[in-house]
Amino acid sequence: TIDANALDEDASKDGTQVTAGSSKSVTVKLTDQYGNEANAASAITVKLSDTAGFEGSGTIAGGSSSTTISWDVPQKVGTYSLTAEDVTEGVATKMQAASVSVEVIAAAPTKADITGPGYLDVNQEGTYTITLKDANDNVAKASSDLSLTLTASPSDGVTFDPNPVTVKANESTATFKFKSSKAAMYTITASGGGISSTKNV
Repeated sequence: TIDANALDEDASKDGTQVTAGSSKSVTVKLTDQYGNEANAASAITVKLSDTAGFEGSGTIAGGSSSTTISWDVPQKVGTYSLTAEDVTEGVATKMQAASVSVEVIAAAPTKADITGPGYLDVNQEGTYTITLKDANDNVAKASSDLSLTLTASPSDGVTFDPNPVTVKANESTATFKFKSSKAAMYTITASGGGISSTKNV
């Protein structure tokens, strides 16, 4: 069996949640048909794999009941299957494989994207969306209210609404409006909480 409870990062939710791009120690245990932990009679080679293409291996020594294998969690969010199988060579009977379904969730936000019109006429108001992302480009949620200050270069004639803009806790996006009374190429910057993002208009 695979010890899914030891992997789970959020016991308050159903299933097994792990953070994208992290490294986890996976414990693979031998059990009998009743689910009781059992020792190996001789050494067993275990292959650990997931549906994203990861493969790793470990050995359950004779007289032991488990091994721990390091797992590189997929970088993209989604549901993956993690499987442990007996690949011991030269044995007539192999242990039954074990699988567990794992939900890979986004890590903490480290950056943001600003999307919206790339061109505006003078005094034309454009609506822009800020989307938080983790280091692997997964859409990520703010752990608490995140205030982002909006600036523009050049700053002459520029109006933002609101400023600062807030991404609410447990949300990943926020919107703001931008306009200028002067004709120019602007670089909009949203920054705060260690996150910074730019957009040319």
